[in-house]
Amino acid sequence: MLMKHLYTPTMVNKILCIQQLNCLQKYAKVSIFATLLGRKLN
Repeated sequence: MLMKHLYTPTMVNKILCIQQLNCLQKYAKVSIFATLLGRKLN
């Protein structure tokens, strides 16, 4: 009962936004690593 009350639409939006940011940061790190690796190989 309490958990349902906690998850208001704004909370859900915030959680989704945070998850997206985390994914973007991970993707950015991977792409930077890939470019650095590519430069070393070339």
